[in-house]
Amino acid sequence: MMANFNKGLIRFVIIGLLTSQLGCRTISRWTVPGNRLTFPRTPLHTNEQGRFYDVHHTGKADFAILKDETGRLNMLAYDDDGDGRFDRYYRLSDYANQDVPHLVVMIDSMPYRMVAKRYEAGEWGWFYPPQKVIPPFPSMSIVIFNDIVHGPPLPGAIERYYDRRTDSVNNQMIALAFGYHHPWQYRLNFFDEKYWQIGMMYLNPRPWYQYELAGSKKAADESLNPVTLAYLVSGSGMASKYGEKGINEALDQIEQFCMQLLYERRGAIKISILSDHGHNLTPSTNITSDICETLRRAGFNLADRIKNASRDVFVEVDGLATYFGVCTTQSKKVADVLLSRPEVQLALYQEGESVMIRDAKSIAAITCHGTSLKYTPITGDVLGYQPLLQRLASEGKVDAAGFVEDQVWLEETRDHEWPDVPRRAWDAFHRQVVNPASVMFTLQDGYCAGYGSLDKWIAMASTHGGLNQINSDAVIMTMTGPIPTVLRSRDVLPAIEPRYTPYLPPHSPNR
Repeated sequence: MMANFNKGLIRFVIIGLLTSQLGCRTISRWTVPGNRLTFPRTPLHTNEQGRFYDVHHTGKADFAILKDETGRLNMLAYDDDGDGRFDRYYRLSDYANQDVPHLVVMIDSMPYRMVAKRYEAGEWGWFYPPQKVIPPFPSMSIVIFNDIVHGPPLPGAIERYYDRRTDSVNNQMIALAFGYHHPWQYRLNFFDEKYWQIGMMYLNPRPWYQYELAGSKKAADESLNPVTLAYLVSGSGMASKYGEKGINEALDQIEQFCMQLLYERRGAIKISILSDHGHNLTPSTNITSDICETLRRAGFNLADRIKNASRDVFVEVDGLATYFGVCTTQSKKVADVLLSRPEVQLALYQEGESVMIRDAKSIAAITCHGTSLKYTPITGDVLGYQPLLQRLASEGKVDAAGFVEDQVWLEETRDHEWPDVPRRAWDAFHRQVVNPASVMFTLQDGYCAGYGSLDKWIAMASTHGGLNQINSDAVIMTMTGPIPTVLRSRDVLPAIEPRYTPYLPPHSPNR
């Protein structure tokens, strides 16, 4: 089915690989002095008062961020003459949100649990406490960032999807390779990469992450808008290639990035850091060929066009994720077949007015009326929600028909193994994309689905895509003020920045 496509993809990856061997050695020449972070990577020393830096490389601290009377890192101090005493002080809290620019840095693949742990240990004290963000499903970057910036519904959840309007496969990867951007990407002030460069970011992500941090700062310096949005793709490369170590390396550089902006602007800026989804921190094996073979043995025909309604199926896969979809007119039969595989975790499909959610043993249903959703175990409690529903009923939060308000689901399942699944599952089939897969599958952590050619070049140390907590815990950390302890992705920008309106550059087709 995908032989010709994969040959083209392999050629594309090989070009990226060869270029990475040549180009990454010269990347420092691309990050010219005006587009490079020059602030010290680490403090000269720290103590109970704050963090002290040697900005001018004299061996003495000439800049510091200090605690105020509340214990927050809120004071910037400058030693102008090098005599060891600070001459100027600025309070970050003296700048009202509406009076200064706001830089929102969207870093791909940064889990809330890792940020929260380091914040609690004393890092990034100029931010308010980080909070959890629950993304839409599938937990894939293009779906989530589109939701964050309030873009129009995507045509598909991944970049090679089955288009029901034309009854054929639409391969946006080819268009992307030749310069196409998703509409939501035009709403960003910084998204500087060509599609082939994104491939390089997975092969050798470290220099690209530094380059994108510098590019985000440059975008803030040059922006004429009160709100600047920057997207760092290379965060995903750091997580996918290096796992927990890579994510921690990415987090290590947040301090340098923030300190350079705060130092240069004397604190007259607000910064927010947010991500799209969590990461499972589990090395993963690609089982796409096994999935396809299981379907064939069950009598299905893998095709790029569904002509025979009883046999033809199209398997939608992306870049080695714990999610994949199948387009078919036989949703229940396909779910029956693939749930027999131990690597398959859940299957979701629409049946009548309900979204069915299944594991290998049990079936449950999700229905929606207005702003309320209902979870009904049919042959078993797939998500383990029954104890929660019993408590909610005792608190009067379940109506007579069994429906629970949308916001209650979010708040009550914030830390559950399956966070906010009623809303996420429902929207996956009704709101998120124009052409959702007929059946959506999640895989057990440790397995992934994607193009067979990719795992020849990239050993996945961590991945994402599913509905469970470890795949889903995104983060928001902001200087603008306290925010709710849990948000959905689409509610993040309204919570941190009421001035946000979509940025459309002159060349945007949406302008």
